[in-house]
Amino acid sequence: MAELSRQVRHAWFTWQNREDRYTRLAGTIIDLVTDIRRRSESMAAGEDAHKVACEGYFLLRTFARRIGRSDLALIAADRGKAAADRLSSPVYTAGAQWNIAHALLAQDEPEAAEDVALAAVDAAERHPEGSKELTALSGALWLTAAVAAARSNRGRMARKRVHGQAVAASGRTGEGNVLWTAFGPANVALHAMYVELEDGATADALRIAAGVDPAPLPSRERHTTFFLDVARCYHQSQDEDAAVVHLLKAERTSPEDLRYDPVAHDVVRGVLKHARRSLAPQVHRLAERIGLTG
Repeated sequence: MAELSRQVRHAWFTWQNREDRYTRLAGTIIDLVTDIRRRSESMAAGEDAHKVACEGYFLLRTFARRIGRSDLALIAADRGKAAADRLSSPVYTAGAQWNIAHALLAQDEPEAAEDVALAAVDAAERHPEGSKELTALSGALWLTAAVAAARSNRGRMARKRVHGQAVAASGRTGEGNVLWTAFGPANVALHAMYVELEDGATADALRIAAGVDPAPLPSRERHTTFFLDVARCYHQSQDEDAAVVHLLKAERTSPEDLRYDPVAHDVVRGVLKHARRSLAPQVHRLAERIGLTG
């Protein structure tokens, strides 16, 4: 179990820190999950096995979602919850619900995701343990509920959750990465920007972005998402030059993300349509690198 735990944590480190994370993980995740399932479902499985199963299925959930397999992501999230149910850990229970909520968001079911996140955060905040880890999971759940509200066109509620509960939680936790959620002040700021962007308030989103330092974020994916969201802001503001600058920053951070991310594809296609003539060749080369042209 110690070796399997090491392998899962190494896989998570690869996913959050390597530029070629998709390629690296694609070659190992099937065998890893097969081993996790065999060990965690054996009669002799103990608490350590179920914790490893949780973290392994959480990883499969995010990997599946990123490659466009939202159906597989939901199955993985459900398996993670089943493993968490075998533990007496409010942290892993909250983490499992966080993963289910994100799987539902990927299925374009923001209302269901919001219900799951709010029920989970209520249970977490009522728990007498009140640990720093549980506070971080509560904060991550509040951010998920904010995203769900933003996608349901309820920007005011989304802002309240980010600037109220999530900010308060991040003030108590500082930067961290409890159960690989990357929750902390920097991630809260990214969500504040995202909420404004989803609500069409691009000027406010760019104002927030100007004060964001992505350096403390423990996940490369979060860095890439930040640059992509800034690129979206500039594209919506018809500043295609600035949009290209940030698309290239996102590509330098994680080139494989741009190949798989449909949001990145939409932004690149939009910039291609509106970029000035001198900028068009650079955008065409980017489109070719991420597989948008033949």
